[in-house]
Amino acid sequence: MPLIVDQATIDSIVESVYNGGPVDVDVEKIADEDEVFGTDGGPWLVEPFPVCDLDFVKMWYLDDEETILDHFSFDNAADLTDELRFKYALEIIEPILENEEGNCPTVCAIELFDSNNRKALIAFQIEGMSLGTTVTTTGVFLDEDSIREHYRQEGYITEKDTTELRQEDLQALLSPYIQRRISVNHWSG
Repeated sequence: MPLIVDQATIDSIVESVYNGGPVDVDVEKIADEDEVFGTDGGPWLVEPFPVCDLDFVKMWYLDDEETILDHFSFDNAADLTDELRFKYALEIIEPILENEEGNCPTVCAIELFDSNNRKALIAFQIEGMSLGTTVTTTGVFLDEDSIREHYRQEGYITEKDTTELRQEDLQALLSPYIQRRISVNHWSG
């Protein structure tokens, strides 16, 4: 595994994760560039997955009530139930994740093994930008599920979430982004 730190540093990182302590680490200071960008294709990489920023989806797609009404061929916003809004949100999110469009960075993770063969994952996201690619370290986790949970708590959704979360958990994740807008006019005369 082409890491650029010694085993004592790796042992310290893994030990901190197992003890629940904070870990301040930058993936670009631990692994060489080929590993970070996956060009070596080594077995130490967790299968990369895109994450979709739900604030981005809300701002560009879910706040436009006229578009949602048109989508369902409705004239009246009162006809839009929360279930229909949820359905519409998934119809928007799934192709965004599939095509990695919009604000949809790719999450990767590198496995670290300490001297006792305990594993930790350094998660990071890669975003392509017009001026180049940026790599941002997310944190160090015990497993892939912990990484995905971290992103859910930060307002992101993954393709795996859309297919494997129980319906009520998925609705709970999306509900802050699809709730019916209430407009109140206060006129004082």
